[in-house]
Amino acid sequence: MADKNKTYNKPKEYKGKRYSGMKVGGRHKWYYDKGEWKEKKKTPEEWDIFYQAQKSRAGNAPEGSGASVGTGYNWLIVAHQRVDKLDANNYMTYLDGKKFKVAHLRASKGKWNIKEKKQRKKVIEFLEKVISDIKDADENEQVPYSVDEEEKIYGLQVMTKKELYEIARERDISGRSKLKRDELLEAVQKDIKEKAEQ
Repeated sequence: MADKNKTYNKPKEYKGKRYSGMKVGGRHKWYYDKGEWKEKKKTPEEWDIFYQAQKSRAGNAPEGSGASVGTGYNWLIVAHQRVDKLDANNYMTYLDGKKFKVAHLRASKGKWNIKEKKQRKKVIEFLEKVISDIKDADENEQVPYSVDEEEKIYGLQVMTKKELYEIARERDISGRSKLKRDELLEAVQKDIKEKAEQ
């Protein structure tokens, strides 16, 4: 366990910049307790929203790894929420998108790592990246922030190899047992696209 903890907390590098914590490409799975979502309609197409819930890991963090108790994070979430009405009072909802770390509060220091002005600058940079990614996407490419008449499977990007394999099995994708996780993702996406074009 000690070696795993050491690897988890070891300083890492991404595109020339140092960072710590989970390696790029790692995945988390969380369970959210019954949360409270409040919203207020501002215009026919705009709502103010507020959501509060406690989240818990699906598994346990390696002992001694991760952030200290009392650490805080400021995340920017840019997501697409798909909602399907089931009956008068119930809806099935999916949230698919991205989150960006704006700032963090270290428990030992009791203050945020960057000031408000810099946080706002980072939010603008992240939003500009999202806009650029959507503009640069091929017109036939599915992006997380839209829906159309074609089939869409939510959460593909964060699914485990096992979950992707099950989808590949349901879609009868040949050679699936020999594929790695990223190859399964690519095969499923290709199958969705090909069936949409038929």
